[in-house]
Amino acid sequence: MLGTWNAAILNNFAAWYIWVVAFFVIVCLGLAIWPTAGRLNLGQDGETPEFSNFSWFSMMCGAGIGVRMLTWAVAEPVAHFKTTRLLFKAQHGAWGGQCA
Repeated sequence: MLGTWNAAILNNFAAWYIWVVAFFVIVCLGLAIWPTAGRLNLGQDGETPEFSNFSWFSMMCGAGIGVRMLTWAVAEPVAHFKTTRLLFKAQHGAWGGQCA
């Protein structure tokens, strides 16, 4: 079922996905090359940032670790179930005997 969904998504949206990613890469490169982009003030004139650069980097690392933990909280048990599902199909008892 998931294979058919994956194939349908890739067949219908692969080109669109490539164009969207290319657009975002071009925008990011443009912002990196544009010299005044790093000096834009997002707050009021003369206002100082609420967090220091170290605090921002710490928050980004914490968010990355949180996303990774949530991803693996689901992926690891699913991977274990996928590789050991024959144990759940055992014919002679819960953990022994020959598998079907």
